[in-house]
Amino acid sequence: MLKNPQKSWLFYFKDISAVRDLFQECPGKFGIELKSRYLQLVIRDELPGNSLIAADPDKIRMVFQNLLGNAVKYAAGERIDVVFE
Repeated sequence: MLKNPQKSWLFYFKDISAVRDLFQECPGKFGIELKSRYLQLVIRDELPGNSLIAADPDKIRMVFQNLLGNAVKYAAGERIDVVFE
């Protein structure tokens, strides 16, 4: 029997990544476009911890980059809000 059953599932996944850490790598790629469109990116983090995701980190980064890219491309106002909750 495992001593810590809550963490036992971690052994079954090869790629475990922190969601917040993966996301924080993405906004820097849009700095020039945000400035040229006079957009403000506001990130609000209400998560109690740094949630983990069992997935390929490169694919998750790609998803975050696509979401931010679409938000920048189709922004109707002067501000883009990203909320982790």
